[in-house]
Parts: sequence; structure tokens; C-alpha cells
Amino acid sequence: MDGTVIINTLNEDTELLKQSVDAYENQVGADVEIIISTVSGDNNMRLIKSMGHTVVVTPKSRHPSYSPEGSFMQLNAGIKKITTDWACFMSSNDVALPHKVAQEIELCLSNDKLVCYSAYTETQQDLTPIRTTILPPYNRARHQTGNFVSDASMINTELWTKYAPFPWKKYGNFCYWDMWLRMYEDLGDVFICNTNPTWLYRQNGGMHMKPRPEGYWEKKDLMLSTHKL
Repeated sequence: MDGTVIINTLNEDTELLKQSVDAYENQVGADVEIIISTVSGDNNMRLIKSMGHTVVVTPKSRHPSYSPEGSFMQLNAGIKKITTDWACFMSSNDVALPHKVAQEIELCLSNDKLVCYSAYTETQQDLTPIRTTILPPYNRARHQTGNFVSDASMINTELWTKYAPFPWKKYGNFCYWDMWLRMYEDLGDVFICNTNPTWLYRQNGGMHMKPRPEGYWEKKDLMLSTHKL
């Protein structure tokens, strides 16, 4: 069973980056292709190139200095390098549990689904558990009301081919959200929810989706429905 992970990184704490990469090098039940997507001038460039994985480097001059738009540019570069039927993303300070890749691919295959998103355990920087977040079954209405997108979702490469790249210039932090909405509208319920945690998410004050005011999504829907990649 083969899967790809794109690890986004930029000037990450070296030990945290090693832990993230190591977690995918030691997956059980799956052969994993690791793509490390970074930016020219990354403090860890020598280490990244020494790891023996596919490395994609975004030119610094084209990389916004703020998150998350620069991250979407890195993901778009990494997506082009996927060679397996399944792929996911992982931030360079988060850690996959040993069966993540195999478990999520198996769930998709056994349920005839194209996307698997999983529960995850929020942790301190030292991986001490804080709480486990179990996401509900996907539906479009729920997806519009809160921080629902799991950036470590396992997605069939057929969908990356159809829906990538992320139009980050137009949507900024809504790029991933926009893609899931369009997938649902085009294909229906292609999502499977895994209630078993498959990854560890370090709480580090990053930017994340927040619930939006009443009426917000009516305007956003108009934007999404008129947008063509």
C-alpha cells in the first residue's frame, strides 16, 4: 500500500522537523513517499537535502512572508510531485502515528470513499496530550460553520489532479475550505470520518479557520460558485 505525504516546512525547529519526517519514515503497513516542500533560504536546508527524500523548493522572492498563503504555494509545488494514488499534507511540527497512512487508505478503500480525515490529539510542544479532537461526519452545512478542515487528510490523487492547484491569491486562508466545498458540490459525499486519532497536532499558536458571522457564507458561496480554476 503506497501513499505520499507532503511536509510543509519553513525555518522549523530542527528537532520537531526530524520528528515529523521520522514519523512517516517509520509508518507500518504502507510504503510512504515523502515530499519536503520548503523555501529557498530555509534554515534547515542542508538537513532537508541530506534526508534522501524528494525536496521541492519555492523561490523566496515568490513566497509571501505571512501564513498561510505562502504555505499554499508550497503545497501547490509539492502536489505536482505526487506519484502514488493517495496523498496527504502534514505540517513540519506535527507527528503521524504509526498506522496513519495505511489506516486512512484502508478506510477509503473499504468504504468506497476518496477522502479520509481523522481524529487527532492536540499536544504540548513536548507531545504531552492536551485533548483529542474527534471531527464529525462531513456535511456541507457543518463545514461552513467552524474550524473543520483537517490539513492531514488522506485524499485520492484523482482529486488533486482535478481540483489543484489551490487558488491562494484569491482565497488566502480559505483555499483548502474552497476545495472541500467544490468537491462536495461536484461529487457528493466522498468523505469518510475516522474517529481513531492518527496524528499529533502541536499547539503553537498557528493560524486556523474560525467560525464566521451569520450571513458570511452566503457571500462566500457566491464567490466560490463563480470561481473557475
